[in-house]
Amino acid sequence: MAVPKLWLIDRVGVIDRIGVMMMQWLFGRLARHGLAFILIVAVAANIGIYLHFSQSKTQFVQRGVNHRGELLLYDIKEIVRKHLETTRGLAAYVYSELLVHHHMSEWEEARTLLREFVSIHTGALAQAAVYLPDSREPIQYTDPNMSGLPLLPLGMSKLPTIQAGQMLLTVIQSDGKRPLLRTFHKVCAREKCGMLVVDIAIQPVLEQVLQAADKRQLSVDMSISVSVHVPERGDVSSPDAVIPLYVRAPDTAVSSSIVWRGSFELAGRQFFVNAVAMPKLIESLVANVKPMAIWGLISGGIILLLLILLGYNMLYYSKYLRQKARKRLQGEQCRLKSIMDYVQDAILFATVDGAIKHSNPAACILFGYRGNEWDTLMLDDLVLWEGESQSGSLLAEVIQSGCRTASTYEVQARRKNGVIFPAELVASGFQVMGEQQVTLMLRDLSEQKNVEAKLEWLSGFDAVTKLPNRSLFTDRLDKMMALVRREKRQLGLLVLDIDRFKEVNDALGFLAGDQVLQITTDRLLGLVRESDSTARLDSDEFAIMLPDAGKVDAMQMAEKVKEALCLPYEVGGQAFLLGVNIGVAVFPNDGEDAETLVKHATTAMHYAKKRDLNIHCFESVMEDRLKNRLVMEQELVKALDEGQIRLYYQSKHQLVDSKIIGLEGLVRWQHPEKGLITPDRFVPLAEESGLIHSMLFVLLRQACQDAKTWRKIGVFPGRIGLNLSASQLIRKGLAKEILTTIQESGAKPEWFEIEITETAAMSDLEMSARMMQELVDGGVSIAIDDFGTGYSSLAYLKHLPADWLKIDMAFIHNLPDDKDDAAIVHSTIAMAHALNKKVIAEGVETEIQLEFLRHEGCDAIQGYLFSRPLSVDETRLHLKRYSQKW
Repeated sequence: MAVPKLWLIDRVGVIDRIGVMMMQWLFGRLARHGLAFILIVAVAANIGIYLHFSQSKTQFVQRGVNHRGELLLYDIKEIVRKHLETTRGLAAYVYSELLVHHHMSEWEEARTLLREFVSIHTGALAQAAVYLPDSREPIQYTDPNMSGLPLLPLGMSKLPTIQAGQMLLTVIQSDGKRPLLRTFHKVCAREKCGMLVVDIAIQPVLEQVLQAADKRQLSVDMSISVSVHVPERGDVSSPDAVIPLYVRAPDTAVSSSIVWRGSFELAGRQFFVNAVAMPKLIESLVANVKPMAIWGLISGGIILLLLILLGYNMLYYSKYLRQKARKRLQGEQCRLKSIMDYVQDAILFATVDGAIKHSNPAACILFGYRGNEWDTLMLDDLVLWEGESQSGSLLAEVIQSGCRTASTYEVQARRKNGVIFPAELVASGFQVMGEQQVTLMLRDLSEQKNVEAKLEWLSGFDAVTKLPNRSLFTDRLDKMMALVRREKRQLGLLVLDIDRFKEVNDALGFLAGDQVLQITTDRLLGLVRESDSTARLDSDEFAIMLPDAGKVDAMQMAEKVKEALCLPYEVGGQAFLLGVNIGVAVFPNDGEDAETLVKHATTAMHYAKKRDLNIHCFESVMEDRLKNRLVMEQELVKALDEGQIRLYYQSKHQLVDSKIIGLEGLVRWQHPEKGLITPDRFVPLAEESGLIHSMLFVLLRQACQDAKTWRKIGVFPGRIGLNLSASQLIRKGLAKEILTTIQESGAKPEWFEIEITETAAMSDLEMSARMMQELVDGGVSIAIDDFGTGYSSLAYLKHLPADWLKIDMAFIHNLPDDKDDAAIVHSTIAMAHALNKKVIAEGVETEIQLEFLRHEGCDAIQGYLFSRPLSVDETRLHLKRYSQKW
């Protein structure tokens, strides 16, 4: 079957797919069929812009007139406001002065003051009258220069009501001439209030307004909405009457259609202003219309050009996107087809009813179907469900979960030949042309199940011997102990270890070691009963569980095991003997649970191995020793941290003149409760636990500090010797660590000597010689300690860069009476001198021993004859005493 292209398109990213669809519609159809339309619209818009600017002169002029009218209105308002504010200020001043003259009954002075007030505003103030408090008649004065202006009656039936400090305007007629503005000012002085009435000629104000209009190139007329008082008729018109203040000449307006109208409110009255543009203003505004139309045409052309470029880019980009999408879809199709063809898992495409629509080559290989055979297959033909068919519910569940979620199932699948195998099924849904389909991925789990079964078996059994391992054996032992506990019986346990098994691995290889283990297993299984259980606990450790066996029976079985495993082993055409160590423990005496019983049997096995007993039964004292050992190990760690491990020094003397030529550092443990502990009690434990390395550097740093202190006070002890164990010699980089520690402590390598026993040196001669040479090259001296107790071979001695040989005290103790010891000492001294090495004798305690060694030519001695091991302070005094002597 070919891979469905629609399925491949569906697998392209959603964003890319939406983008492709949008570009195909927008840039494909709109750009292909709508470019001419866009050009037509752009040209029409450009022509419209030009016609708009060309045919809207009236609107443009009207906007210019409106703008200038707003500015003129502001100017008129400011002119009238300033004029009236000036009048109000002067009126308040005049009123206060008149009030003073009134109280003094100086009427003439009051009239004179009023006359001066009017005369100050000659041409502006027509007349003035003052209504003083408690006075029925006003003080009145009329400007005589206002020719032809009759005296206006000021008496009213009721004065207007205004607040103090306010001003109210009204207008009175004056025989057909321009009206006067009448202002009422309510003013107070010294808590007494009255009214000042002033008639103002409007002509000066209008002249300023006309000047402002001329600046704006406008012709104006003004009117005011007020109450009109007509002296001849003696009545007042309605408040809404509009009285013209100034009317323009008929020939000043160019067109009555270009008019601006505005109004403002001041002193309680509404002023109306009408403005008409002058010819010069209209000409200037019309002259600006044509350039704007030209600029509109240019801008329209630019927009048209941009639209053309945009349309071209739309066509080009649409084509580019289609090509890019096509190439990407082709690439996706090739990649997906490659994945389908070469993926190792079987991939099927099915409909929601379970019909198989497509399969990849891996599915053909997995199920055995080929070509058109897939067309008639259903999912139920390939997958076995528990009970009735569940494919429908499975597919429905997958479709419901959506294409973004994959569901995993573990099923049983069936091949074409009927073979059933376990498989992992991963299902996810998708859509093709609105149709729901399901992707199924199947993987054969047969190999995985086999591996899991093997791992499960290995979790309880040993792969080499096929015996139960420690975990399974412990579980069986627990269950058997529970059974014999209920029945009040005994149970014996043997834990055995094969001697020299590591040597077989190292010499013959791991395959030979595995054969040894298999032979051992066969011999053990040939000895045990059916009720017994045998297991491999560790590398070369085995265990045998003996139900209904007491101590005697267990010991007898141990003897049989010993006899069987001590027989020769034949591996790879070679025969060799291996020993065995067996520990015996019995339930319930030696342990109430499996873990304790195994531990005690193992303890007995280690005890037998250490003492070459081959077989040993657990004793409670052994556990006490083990506990004490663990406690001491914990205390030793604490002692290293708290500085309880200290150096004691024993001096080494030149035999010729007894001069101190060096010190040997001897480790001591100053326990806070147990006192001074000798090294034979804790050094072996430190070697077994690995603490010996930390102890070495604790002692080395202490020796460096002591050496620096003694030299500061003028005492020179010679080289200070420190001992290395066999376990430390095989440690890589030990020489470098020693030299680095000495340098970091501020000491010098020439101040120190490292003592190594000949047995330790011979454990790995090549590595020992290399490490010693590195120390010698760094400036540290080497001494072979306990010489004569090990190999004592010239063949190895000549390879070691040692400066001193130290004869063990075992050969010194019986001198000179023991002829054998004397001969050994004599030969050692002669041999060392022949190799250009010096000799020092340890454990010298008597003068007779000293004289014998001097006679034999020994170079130096060390022992209680000169000094026992001393603390740091005692050593300092000892060094001072000998330095004064020499």
